[in-house]
Amino acid sequence: MGKFIEFAKVADEISDKSSKLKKIDILSKYLADLSEQDLSLVCVYFTGNAYPQSSSKKLNIGVGIVRDALILLTGIDESEYKETYLKFGEPGELAEYLLEKETKDKINDTLSLKQLSEFFENIVETGSTKSKSQLLADLYKNISPLSAKYITKVMIGDLRIGLKEAMVEEAIAKAFLPINEENKEEERKLMKRFLNEVKRSNMLAGDIGEVAILAKENCLAESKLHIFNPIKCMLATAEATSEDIHKRMKKSSWYADDKYDGIRAQVHKLGTQVKIFSRDLNDITLQFPEVEYSIRSINHDFILDGEIVAMDGETVLPFFKLQQRLGRKDIKTSMLEEIPAKYMVFDLLYLDGKTYLDVDYSDRRAQLEAFLKDKALVTLSNLVEISTEEEVKNAFRASKERGNEGLVIKDPKSKYKPGKRGVSWLKYKETLEPIDAVITGVEFGHGRRRNDLSDYTFAVWNKSRTKLLNLGKVYSGITDAQVDFLTKHFKKTTIIDHGRFREVEPEIVIEVQYESIQKSDRNESGYALRFPRITKLRTNDKNINDIDDINRVGEIWRKFMGENVEDN
Repeated sequence: MGKFIEFAKVADEISDKSSKLKKIDILSKYLADLSEQDLSLVCVYFTGNAYPQSSSKKLNIGVGIVRDALILLTGIDESEYKETYLKFGEPGELAEYLLEKETKDKINDTLSLKQLSEFFENIVETGSTKSKSQLLADLYKNISPLSAKYITKVMIGDLRIGLKEAMVEEAIAKAFLPINEENKEEERKLMKRFLNEVKRSNMLAGDIGEVAILAKENCLAESKLHIFNPIKCMLATAEATSEDIHKRMKKSSWYADDKYDGIRAQVHKLGTQVKIFSRDLNDITLQFPEVEYSIRSINHDFILDGEIVAMDGETVLPFFKLQQRLGRKDIKTSMLEEIPAKYMVFDLLYLDGKTYLDVDYSDRRAQLEAFLKDKALVTLSNLVEISTEEEVKNAFRASKERGNEGLVIKDPKSKYKPGKRGVSWLKYKETLEPIDAVITGVEFGHGRRRNDLSDYTFAVWNKSRTKLLNLGKVYSGITDAQVDFLTKHFKKTTIIDHGRFREVEPEIVIEVQYESIQKSDRNESGYALRFPRITKLRTNDKNINDIDDINRVGEIWRKFMGENVEDN
């Protein structure tokens, strides 16, 4: 029975290597000698998760529970804990440090991989955060600091050792490839073919541990798409103009599908049972009972891809309205009436025992239309055939008039590739005007940026341009060199140091791009930007007097929502 400490030692060794090939080589050698039960667990843990992506089980352990467990065990003062956490910025490294200080005698770390999986099961079944903290403190007491480091990382959901899931797939292929070829070129071809089988199997199973066992037994062909086992959604590549779209089409006819401003949803039905999964594979069935009801009435077994949108009659409601229904266990009748949801179906992945992933999109769509014909409670997405740039423009305008974001344009010959973003699907939507704002607050990041001030709160002027109103936070869009520059600058211009967060002099002007804008009570400005990112640092050409005010933000919101909207 494999010990977790061996996993931790291998993880540490992988972390020390910068070469991708060396990381894969170390992992493949470790995997090759494991029992099937240990192999399954190890492969999942090396993706930085306690459970495979297809599992509905959640540990629900965050930094707060880890903090409480470490305080319980070590007796460290909470203020000292916060100060120490600031040095590490990552709970796994912190757990190792505190336990090294606490441990006087060397611990005989005998925790097995199986025992750890049983511990995770206990955590899942434990409701209160206090009980979870106590269970974790008891575990920490009997393991080495190194094991504590990596168990904490797995629980939080990020190993931070430079190992992506695709590299775990490569390590599996390298560990179990049945090769006896002396010809290097032939060996390379076999490896490529076997790796593709591993990737496809993982795509279908959603459980890299199960895939590793199948690879070891040379049974990858047995992998199949299973109802109630969600897979990752196929993604579209963004294009900025109709001209760019038309170039990608290469003078052939494609399909233009409306792009909806809703929640991507994969619907699974077997018999009378229906489950709805979000883009991140979470079960959201309870939040949309009317969608579940409409699907249950269809007399087939299937897996569909589509988008849940909020609708009032034929009018599409803003995305933030739909967000109000997420995370609720009980959807009241009043909310169903106020924010009715509708499922717009645009793809077919499985029907009555047949998998459609490798079928051309045009044929998938034809089959979808055939079996959903005359189903009043289910709506097919709006689809038109296009071949010219003018037709792209016309389809885009029509989609906007229907209250949608734009278009997803699809190659009729495209296969469905879960989790992949290629050029056989292209998204085209209106780009909102960027906002010039000033940074008013900064926070230390996590992982490799734990010592950098890399999370930024930004603001615009009020109507009279006498007060700054915070508009949100932004974490992405700039280079490591720019982060280094800003960290040095903000350390010099800190007004108030709150520990991890600092209020700073409002001097650094940034240009912020985003996908959408909505009203929000969370920010002082009354607005929130969806997926904001920094597109430019305006340190040389703009100062605080040049940033936008709330009037312009309101204008952008009205344009986004429709010119007839009143901004109270």
